[in-house]
Amino acid sequence: MMPEGTLDMVLRDIVRQVVREELPPILRQELAPVVRAEPAPPPQEDARTYLTAKAAAEIVGVHPTAIRRWVWRGVLPGYRAGRLMRVRLDELKAFLARPPDEPACDVDERAQQILARHAG
Repeated sequence: MMPEGTLDMVLRDIVRQVVREELPPILRQELAPVVRAEPAPPPQEDARTYLTAKAAAEIVGVHPTAIRRWVWRGVLPGYRAGRLMRVRLDELKAFLARPPDEPACDVDERAQQILARHAG
């Protein structure tokens, strides 16, 4: 006679082995037509996609320091969370699409932003 629990352990091991060996091929066979029939939706560009300075620099073709400098100068909006600096993709595209002779920002508006930042 087997000790109590031994039969239970043996049955569990057999079920695990069958599931591990038999189930994956069956699932692949059953799910393959479904996966092929439904193409993955194209990734959508979100207006709230935030990029690191390095990722933004790769898009523009400049060094990450240039991105940081543009943010520091106020010609490109940047967002900080502690030491991390990010740039929104839609704002980067707008910055790149702006004609070169168009002013980067209104001087009075920029002065107010600087004063507000240092006053708080």
